[in-house]
Amino acid sequence: MAKARQVYDLIILGAGASGLAAAIRARRGESAAGTPERETSALETSALETEKARALPTVLLLEKNRTPGKKLRATGNGRCNISNAAAPHAARVLEFLRAEGMALTEYPSGLIYPRAESAKEAAELLGRRAERLGAEIRTETEVLAVEEAPFPHPSHSEARFLVKTAKGTFGAKNVLLALGGKSAPQFGTTGDGYVMARKLGLPVTRLIPVLTPVTCAEMEEERTRERLAGIRMSGSVRLLKRGEAVFQEDGEIQFTKDGLSGICIFNMTRHMRLEESDSMEDFIIEILPKDAFHSEEDGETMAEYLRRRKAAAMLKEPASEIFMTYVREGLASLILERAGVPETKEIRALSEEELSRIEEEAASLRFRPTRLHGWKEAQCTQGGIALTAVNEETGEILGHPGLYAAGEILDYDGPCGGWNLNHAIWSGIRAAEAVAASLKQGEE
Repeated sequence: MAKARQVYDLIILGAGASGLAAAIRARRGESAAGTPERETSALETSALETEKARALPTVLLLEKNRTPGKKLRATGNGRCNISNAAAPHAARVLEFLRAEGMALTEYPSGLIYPRAESAKEAAELLGRRAERLGAEIRTETEVLAVEEAPFPHPSHSEARFLVKTAKGTFGAKNVLLALGGKSAPQFGTTGDGYVMARKLGLPVTRLIPVLTPVTCAEMEEERTRERLAGIRMSGSVRLLKRGEAVFQEDGEIQFTKDGLSGICIFNMTRHMRLEESDSMEDFIIEILPKDAFHSEEDGETMAEYLRRRKAAAMLKEPASEIFMTYVREGLASLILERAGVPETKEIRALSEEELSRIEEEAASLRFRPTRLHGWKEAQCTQGGIALTAVNEETGEILGHPGLYAAGEILDYDGPCGGWNLNHAIWSGIRAAEAVAASLKQGEE
């Protein structure tokens, strides 16, 4: 098999969000905008750009999918929640995206989307910019191995790394691992990068699918499943670990055929990381804590609501209707069952003790998680290359000069709402700038 003789300044493994951002930034050189510093004629501009292009780092992106940015094209249900105003380094990311021509919209919540809300167009823009700036993109090229090259190497005298693929071996002065995680393997992210990282001797922390629905034991019971599946409601979710609250967030909660879903549930899963001595039995999920029943408009607590409801009840009005218009029918049925109150009993006949039990069950409706949904439904991977092994300013792997990591392959996971995509882009920019600085220093 013929081997490529060229040694690239930077080989990027993976043409996802972080890889494309790194390629663009590396090929931009010192000027983020990539524009001439003075007015020139068209001929002079062409000559200047040609001269500059030769001086810029040579960049090769290797992507096993047919098109770059396959996962990026599906993010945000195809709308591409590309950043969040509250995310770390968001200002830098937005500056970069706007400099590359992306029109952005920021919502009052801080969510940031391309103005057209098209993930496909966002991916196309980044891919085309990388190519037009001179980055070489080879798709349908799966990386088989990365090796730190001995000096001197007969075929690649300047290479610090050899990148082996089914289509040849490539030499590189620097390598960026941007292969993504294990979440959403249908888009090509199957955990290849972690295998390569371990073979290079890098520490990889435990991998867990997060930002995903949760399966609960209660939904195994047919009657409970029939009552709750399909219900959507605004409320709060609180996660207890060995009786201690470790997470709470308001939002829409969805009851599925096997458990719970919704953005606040997704964010909760980030706090269900199992250490060596942990198990799912250590966790309890509470739905509708007491503060979720407090009306900001009239200040009425649930206790006050229940007693007012009893006082206004009509003859033969059953307990099954006590929560009518307050919570959905199936959820009300479960609350009464857990409180030990027959649904057929008249509301007017409910005792103070029964009202208190109803209030207690509704204010802390508990579910026992049994597992997180798998990689196919997860939006993000928790775990990866340990951050303690990475220079936080450059993304370079400590003890491995010229080896960098960016994006989901790192042990970073943020909440829903653009945080993870923001991190992928920022960490790609960070690595590219460090590579460019290192190459420049080597030339001096």
